Amino acid sequence: VGVMSLVACGTPRDQTVSLSPDYQETVRAFHQGLASLDVGLLEDAEILFARAAALSPDEPAIRANLALVHVGFGDDVAAEVELETARSLAPDNSELAFLGGQLASFSARFEEAEVLFRETLVLDPGHRLGRFALAQQLERSDEADRWEEAQQLFASLLVDLPDNLTVLVEHLRIAARREDRAAATATLDRLVALG
Repeated sequence: VGVMSLVACGTPRDQTVSLSPDYQETVRAFHQGLASLDVGLLEDAEILFARAAALSPDEPAIRANLALVHVGFGDDVAAEVELETARSLAPDNSELAFLGGQLASFSARFEEAEVLFRETLVLDPGHRLGRFALAQQLERSDEADRWEEAQQLFASLLVDLPDNLTVLVEHLRIAARREDRAAATATLDRLVALG
């Protein structure tokens, strides 16, 4: 992005953009780390992200990806440390709040997950995965008012994603659980129409 910004600001095409060797190495290590993470080479990803973090300790994306590597290793404590570092560097980032909610949910810390998913939606009200995850958290409850909120969240997702089978099934399930016959019937009809 930094290189594209320089070019867009009018750097002549025949003029070479000079990037520091540390910056180049950070970018190289980060992208190689992403590739390693994508194909499941967790040890390589950890080494590469650690290298990038040493070169650029204030970059939250590097820390967030290190957190994902630690999740892959099953080391939730190290994942939490990296994620908290990332969040301290970018406290208004909805993706980091969402990742924190996911990690809390995977660790069966459901109240914390709910708080983080709500924070995700405060930071980005259009965050679809945040809405879906919060609805799932609420659905786990035994409280009818929480089921109602879950149903409302699924319904709001259906406005954006009217043919999404997963959301339709979740909406149908919570409507049936709440004994909301009208919503359940309408959702079932939509599912049948999709074939």
